[in-house]
Amino acid sequence: MATTKKIGPRRKQAGKLLPGQDFYLCTGVLLDGVDDFPSEAEKKRMWEAHRKELIKSFCREYPGRMPHGWWRYDAPAEAAHDDTTRGFYAFRRNNESEHDCILRLGFLEEVKQFDYKMPENPPENVTLLDHHKM
Repeated sequence: MATTKKIGPRRKQAGKLLPGQDFYLCTGVLLDGVDDFPSEAEKKRMWEAHRKELIKSFCREYPGRMPHGWWRYDAPAEAAHDDTTRGFYAFRRNNESEHDCILRLGFLEEVKQFDYKMPENPPENVTLLDHHKM
């Protein structure tokens, strides 16, 4: 007799990030609008478990920026000007870049421990994608 396999929501595998979860923790954007985290507590737990490798890979790819998870869970809350939103925009003032925000708030020494890279000056005809607005 044939059995039918039930297909349910994707489950975490022993603390490993599922595809899309790492993207969310780095950008704050849900792929396909699907939230693979069962709760906010689980998002924070997974960020804490994978923080170092996510920050290092993100900083290599995007000099002058920090991932969404760092702004949401690690940046000192007292520096935020908006208590309703945790993420880069809770800290940003007057359309400043992430790097300028990090400098203004005095976070540079803290983020350097994660191999934070100073931003390079892009050519004038290049528009940088602001992943926090996606």
